[in-house]
Amino acid sequence: MEQNKREYFSISLLGLLLGIFLLPTIYVIATEFKFLEIIFITPYYLFLILGLSLLAPICLIIALKLSNFFRPIYQISKFLAVGALNTSLDLAILSIFTAYAGIEGGIYYSLAKAVSFIVAHIHSYIWSSFFVFKRSNDSDALAYSKFLLVSLFSLTVNVIVATSILSLLNSLAGEHSPIFLTISAIIASLITMIANFLGYKYIVFKK
Repeated sequence: MEQNKREYFSISLLGLLLGIFLLPTIYVIATEFKFLEIIFITPYYLFLILGLSLLAPICLIIALKLSNFFRPIYQISKFLAVGALNTSLDLAILSIFTAYAGIEGGIYYSLAKAVSFIVAHIHSYIWSSFFVFKRSNDSDALAYSKFLLVSLFSLTVNVIVATSILSLLNSLAGEHSPIFLTISAIIASLITMIANFLGYKYIVFKK
């Protein structure tokens, strides 16, 4: 019971942070899609933050009920929630660099992306170690080293799969299309997500 309370508090905090981290990205997008500016000139941004904070534990309760039929779904749901939070943090940092530092490309963009990746990755390890998985018996340094290696492997898989699928689609269609970029990225992300979950569960945080 006490563990459930801690997890509901954690998921509520996660939802709150998700709403906050989304704001810089929405701000940047709003420069192109003006209708999104309403979020910042009204209290809607508060509704976004508080709404996600309230919605997150509800989703976790649903996942807990569904775990009676498929046990891994509860842990998978927490993993996906942390993944969403990390992605929003990564994009938030990158959006801040883009919006306030005037970075548009080149080496400065690469450096900004490196910073956002590193911060989001450390953040991911912290959440994964206390919320998604149980801590292993390894030292923090060894556990994080394993975490980094699994993540780098998944990154490599992501790039290879996305590139291969894109080349295949372009070849089959006989032309290049922006939609193929989206399709290949989605498929690669799904495969990477599975690889990350299995790697973290059975290698990084294995008891």
